[in-house]
Amino acid sequence: MRMYHSGEPEPGRRAVPCAWLLRCEKKMSTPRTRRGSTGCYARFIGRFGPTTLPLEGVTRMGSRTRTVSLISVLALLMTVIMPLAALAATSTGTFTDDNSNLHEVNIEIIAVPGITNGCGGARYCPDQPVTRAEMASFLARMLQLPATATDFFSDDTGNFHEANINRLAAAGITNGCAFGLYCPDDSVTRAQMASFLARALSLPAVGKDYFTDDTGNFHEANINAVAAAGITLGCNASGTMYCPDAPVLRDQMASFLARVLKTGVMGHTTVMIDTPVNLVTLITSWNGSAYVAQVTLEATATSPTTSPVTVIWSSSVEGLLGTGNTLTTTLDIPSGSDSSQPIITATAVDTNGAISEASIQVKLAIPSPG
Repeated sequence: MRMYHSGEPEPGRRAVPCAWLLRCEKKMSTPRTRRGSTGCYARFIGRFGPTTLPLEGVTRMGSRTRTVSLISVLALLMTVIMPLAALAATSTGTFTDDNSNLHEVNIEIIAVPGITNGCGGARYCPDQPVTRAEMASFLARMLQLPATATDFFSDDTGNFHEANINRLAAAGITNGCAFGLYCPDDSVTRAQMASFLARALSLPAVGKDYFTDDTGNFHEANINAVAAAGITLGCNASGTMYCPDAPVLRDQMASFLARVLKTGVMGHTTVMIDTPVNLVTLITSWNGSAYVAQVTLEATATSPTTSPVTVIWSSSVEGLLGTGNTLTTTLDIPSGSDSSQPIITATAVDTNGAISEASIQVKLAIPSPG
C-alpha cells in the first residue's frame, strides 16, 4: 500500500476508517513484518484510535444474522493491537509518535533546522490542532525573525510563545485577532494559515481562483496565493476544495512548512545520490514473510554556508527510511505483487532550512524459479 504522500489529507479523514481497515485486511493474506500488513493495522490504530472500531457489530451469513459479542471483539483486538502497538513504537526519525504518518518525512524536514521541537517527550503530537501561539513559533523559527522589545498584545503575557508572537507582529505577519489581542490558544484555521504564510513570504496576488469552497472568504486572496506557490494542494483528492474553516493539524502544518522551505526561502543545499544507480534492479529474497532486498543508500550533500546538513531518505512506497549520508535499509515488495519500483528520495536539509532533493527509481524483483 502506498504510504508516503506529499499532500495534506482532507480534514474529514477520521470519518471513514472502514476503507482503511479493509485495505489492511487484504494485506493480512500474506503476513508482513516491519512495514507490511501489520504496520497497516498499526497505522490504522495510530490514526483512528481503537475506540473508533465497532466494539459490537452484526455480520450476515446467508439468511442468518449473527451478533459479534463485545468480548469476542475485544479478544481479537487484544491479539492484534497489542503486538502491533509494540511494532509501531519502533522509530526511524526524530519523534516516536509519527511513525508511518503521511507527513512523517516533512515532519523530519522541519525538525532538522529546529522549526519544530516537538510537543515534549520525543513526541510531535501530529493529530493535534496548531494553535495561534504555536504558529508564531513555527514561522519565527523558520524565518529567523529578530527579537523585538515591543509587547504587541495583552493576552499572551507569560505564554511560552510570547517572544515569537511579538516577532511575528513586528514583521507585519500578524495583526492579531482583535484590537490589542492575539488569541494565542485559538486553533488556526486553514484560511488563517494561508494569510500567515502569504504575509510571511510576501507572496504576490494571483488572478486564478484555485478552489470552489472559499468564495467570499476573508482570506481567499491569500489562499489563492499559497496555492499558486505550490504550498497547498487542497483538501480533497481532485484539489478543487480547500476546507478553509477546518483547523490545521500539526502533521499537515509540517507539510505546509516543508513546501515553503522548498521554494528556496532559506536557500538551497546541493545533494547527489551516489549509490545505488538509477533504475538498478535489486533481486529480493524471501525472509519468511515478505520478499525483501537490503540496500545501502549513499549521498553527497553540501550547504550553501558551513551549516551541518542532514540527509533524509524516503520511499514513495514505504515513507521515511532513515537519515544519514549513508543508510543501510531494507525495501520490500508489497503483498500480492511480484515487483515494485519505488522512488527513493534523498532530501538534504541544513540547520538554516536550506533544502534540495534528489531522486532515483529502483526496481525490486522476485528471483526467477530454478
